[in-house]
Amino acid sequence: MYFFKNNFSQTFWYFSPMGCGASVDGDSDSQTSLEEWEKAQRRRRSILSDVSDADSENSVTFHKDIQEKALKASGFQQGASIAIVEDINYSAARESSTLTNASDDDRLFLDNDFPPSEVTLYHSTNRMRDPQIVWLRPHELIMRPELLVDGVSRHDIVQGVLADCWFLSSCSAVAQRPDLMGKVIPSNQPLSGEGYKGIVTFRFWRFGRWVTVYVDDLLPTKKRKLIFSRSSEPREFWVSLLEKAYAKLHGSYEALEGGQAMDALVDLTGGLAEMYVLESAPPHLYNFLLQASSNGAFITCSRKGDWKETRKADANGLVSGHAYTISAVATVKLSTGSEAYLVRIRNPWGNDTEWNGQWNDSDTNWHNIDFNTKEKIDYSKRGDGEFWMSYQDFCREFEEVTICSLTPVLTHHSTLKTNAVAETPQPATILKTVHGRWEEGKSCGGSRNNLVSFSNNPQYLLTVSPKMNRENESKCNIVVALMQLRRRCVRHPRRKMLQIAFVIFSALGAEDLRGSLLTGGSKFITRKPGQVQLISGRPPQAPSVWISRYS
Repeated sequence: MYFFKNNFSQTFWYFSPMGCGASVDGDSDSQTSLEEWEKAQRRRRSILSDVSDADSENSVTFHKDIQEKALKASGFQQGASIAIVEDINYSAARESSTLTNASDDDRLFLDNDFPPSEVTLYHSTNRMRDPQIVWLRPHELIMRPELLVDGVSRHDIVQGVLADCWFLSSCSAVAQRPDLMGKVIPSNQPLSGEGYKGIVTFRFWRFGRWVTVYVDDLLPTKKRKLIFSRSSEPREFWVSLLEKAYAKLHGSYEALEGGQAMDALVDLTGGLAEMYVLESAPPHLYNFLLQASSNGAFITCSRKGDWKETRKADANGLVSGHAYTISAVATVKLSTGSEAYLVRIRNPWGNDTEWNGQWNDSDTNWHNIDFNTKEKIDYSKRGDGEFWMSYQDFCREFEEVTICSLTPVLTHHSTLKTNAVAETPQPATILKTVHGRWEEGKSCGGSRNNLVSFSNNPQYLLTVSPKMNRENESKCNIVVALMQLRRRCVRHPRRKMLQIAFVIFSALGAEDLRGSLLTGGSKFITRKPGQVQLISGRPPQAPSVWISRYS
């Protein structure tokens, strides 16, 4: 659980022994045992037959040691391992694994924790296996491959057959900030030639800290074509390998099917993500989007529908159950004297599947905008999946919008100026991060539908005091983010996220909390219980004493 605040100088917390949720007791039946995982690790494709059995055994033993240490440190019992543990020291593992598996110049690194086999592709047992899939390295697909060609760009990303648009749309958003993407993708990692060892590393923000994930550069192909995501530049492979590293972080490629962009945005930036349902959005959301875009926030959106049932665009050129990137928000003056409120959106498919309504690339409305304005907002007719549409159409066609900021804009929505002049956001302070778990019979209180057990949920006491020079301020913003850990890693066909929520009560007196009143919080996430990892909220509060409780 993360806490952010602004406007007030002193904040006091009382933390109960248990922090925000990780796992609930009784999940061991849905996790792969260490022995089963070792067995799966030994499966090899014939294309990798040059790796000796002795090398394979040594590497498996090494990874077993670090995995057991990580399991012990994280509180899991042996035999109830998840497929990949975030707490592994990946930097040390990379060095040792390189020595074990790639000590000769003619031998390339093979990642036994994420082997080139079906266990890496799937976590469920009911998926149809494809014998045509062959794992190849970039230099086996093209001459002189590179991890990055002329840096990163939102236009690089092209989605494959995997339904992970929520992750790729987030990558496209973050790619607009090459300085931040450089944190995720370390430089100087050759894919051929001098220094090439067949290993690539990436960094992700996981529950309060950056972790390094290493992978080999073997990628699944069919007929020598990548089956999952790729770059629009044939010689560039950062998109494919970043997707592989993220899949390793979650246990398999299949674990990435279906999700929320806010989870990926946080993992890629370490920022705070907030999601808004457009049909119940605050009245000044457009101004908020404009301000967030001007301040360098990362924004995505999604449409209604089931991603499992549709892979085609509707009559308007939009895909149901699909995640998109919002790459720009602009208010432009028309030759008629009026203004147009526009949103630029990118489809991670990276092709000509685009919106064909008003303000599409060829719409006559563009005749009402002068050349300089078009150039300023980067208007083009590339047919690359990026398009403009009016804010009104956007709210009608899309269901949700997610905003992720490294420094959350802690200004209340109702105070945003109607002319949407971008202001420098006030710096937020991360006051506390708490880790823990719900335990059956102790702290699993459930929702407010059962008030008898609800009080068993972990609780926190919060006191907010105004600054001496801001006595006239009547409210501040407190942003609370609640996350659950490792649920995507569970290898089980019925794997799903837990339903999580938090509520905030007003304590009428520090000595008497029985008269508390509900003041804010989050709703239980029940519409998509299989996908939600993070929820957040920003209830405006006056200086007082509050109780925060999650369930």
